[in-house]
Amino acid sequence: MPDDTKVQKIRKLLALAQSGNPHEAALAASRARELMVTYAIEEAQLLPQDREPIATEGLNLDTLRVPHWEALLCYILAPSFFCRSFYTRGSDIYVVGRKSDREALIATFWYLRNEIKRMSANAWAQQPSYTTVHGKTWKTGFNEGCVRTIKERLGQDQAALVADNSGTALVLIQRQKETDEWVEENMKLRTSMARRTVNPSGYGAGRQAGHALDLSKRAGASKALAA
Repeated sequence: MPDDTKVQKIRKLLALAQSGNPHEAALAASRARELMVTYAIEEAQLLPQDREPIATEGLNLDTLRVPHWEALLCYILAPSFFCRSFYTRGSDIYVVGRKSDREALIATFWYLRNEIKRMSANAWAQQPSYTTVHGKTWKTGFNEGCVRTIKERLGQDQAALVADNSGTALVLIQRQKETDEWVEENMKLRTSMARRTVNPSGYGAGRQAGHALDLSKRAGASKALAA
């Protein structure tokens, strides 16, 4: 397929990413991002109207306090979509990036968040009735362990993608650099280095369970499906 045909295909997907249908928009955005990486196509090759501005968007979790593992999940997913993620303590999670990238990231976040919650509930239900650990404590450890495994898997997937596609590394670096520069120019962020203690039994179970998650099923879920 000639290069101009590849670019035209990506432009059509980016147009679909503006659809009023959340599922269709997220799916198109995710596919466009994947093709840009696979074909090593930079934004400079797209028309000016195809280049989306970088902006900030909240996830609206509707909770008084954001669980640490959910903030961590979005944080480790963000670079895979050329985004950045941050949260305000006790408030909400925010993502920074282009619209199509943000939508693909958010759809992935909701899918994995719901899957992890489902898996931790099922795993806790199978624990012995005589255990002295509180269910919430155990499941929190499970969730954090699962997120840590996802982080490792994403790192391995990206390394393999770069190795298999000529020019991909440059595209990844440049696209992420543009988001990082926007954040540095427009936001003042502080990093929390607080240490956390989690239940080792739940954490270990979550680490194992994280290998079973389908990380390729990214844009098929939306907030409307959240449990």
